[in-house]
Formats: sequence, C-alpha cells, structure tokens
Amino acid sequence: MRLPFARFVQELKRRKVLQATSLYIVTAWGISLGAAELLPAFGIRDEVVRGIVLTFIVLLPVVSVLAWYFDLSTEGFVRDSTDLDRLHSSRDRVPSATQKILENVRGTDIATSGLEITWQIGKESEKLVFTKAFCLGRDLGCEVSTPDPVASRRHAEIGHDDSRWWIRDLDSRNGTYLNGKRISREFLPSNCTVLLGENGQLFLIRVLGRDATTVSSAPLVTPLE
Repeated sequence: MRLPFARFVQELKRRKVLQATSLYIVTAWGISLGAAELLPAFGIRDEVVRGIVLTFIVLLPVVSVLAWYFDLSTEGFVRDSTDLDRLHSSRDRVPSATQKILENVRGTDIATSGLEITWQIGKESEKLVFTKAFCLGRDLGCEVSTPDPVASRRHAEIGHDDSRWWIRDLDSRNGTYLNGKRISREFLPSNCTVLLGENGQLFLIRVLGRDATTVSSAPLVTPLE
C-alpha cells in the first residue's frame, strides 16, 4: 500500500491540488478577517460575517475537486485526462507481471513479433511484453504509465511495420530519446534505451523473436539494478 499512497500524493502535487487548496485557504482567511473588521463598522450584523466564513468552509472541498479535475493553462481551464476513480482502480489493484504479459500476448505468436520493455519506479521494477502497438506516458490510460512529471500525458508510441518495431514521439513537451539521441520516429534496434525527456523515465527495450534479426544491432543494455 505504500507505493500506491506515494503515487497518490505525487498525483496531488502534479495536479496542483495542494497548491490550489493552500492558496484558497490563505485568500479565504484574509477576506474573513477583513470582513470581521470592516463590516460591523458599516452596521452589518455579525451573522453576515459568520455566513461568509461558513461559505468559504463549505466551498473548500469544491475547490479541491476542481483543482483535481482541471488545469490552468495558456488556453484557459482544461480538463485533466485522468480522474480519481481511475487512480485508485488502476494503481491500488496492479496485476502481476505474468498477468500483464498474458493480457498483451493473448491470441498472438510471441516468437514472431515481441518486444520486452523494462523500467523502474522507485525500488520496484516493471517488465512487460507486447506484440502490438502501445503508448508510453504519464496518463494512467497508457499501456506503459510512469508518474515521472517530466513525461507528457501521452508521450510516445511504439509499434511495428513489416516485422520492424519503431518508436514515435507524440509531440511531447520534453522529447523522446533513443540511445541518447532525440528522435521523432525511428526503428528500434534489438537492444536499446528510451528516455521520456532527456532526464526523464528510463526504459530498457529488447526486441524478441524474429524481429531481433530484422533491425540493426546495438550494444547490450545494462540491466536495472
């Protein structure tokens, strides 16, 4: 339970919920103090001041929920692509690595087209095998999801054409790096590293089966410790 809670706290920080809530409390406190000092001088009863304070208290959860669902951008308020229910359902109930592999390779011959991807979150290592296109990014809806704030919500896509695996950057904010080189779309060597952002999440990739003989070779990747 420790890791899901840490991810939840990180998600609160990423969505600026704590920042928005703190700003609201400070603003409400200042207005309430001002109302308590100034309104009685104009003959306004104390019940009005208490009503203002209670209104601020009642609206606090509303502000927190709005901060969770919406981001303030240059285009105004935009809806965040993830929600609290998905956070709890997908992070608190993580299937085993074996279950994930079976879900991705079901109905496909892994020997003819397979790609193994390994990455690390904190002290935990994740490994998946894919036989079809998948997306990497911060969004929990991505097949390979990372809480790293450097990554965009939908950062990059990996797929294959004619038995050759490729990676494509999805107009990410910080770029996609293949073996240290920023790319837009490139074929994957049999062993390589992928970074979501120059200093972002590291992924180790290994092409499996016949695909490994159809792409250029590369030095073996150092396993995660």
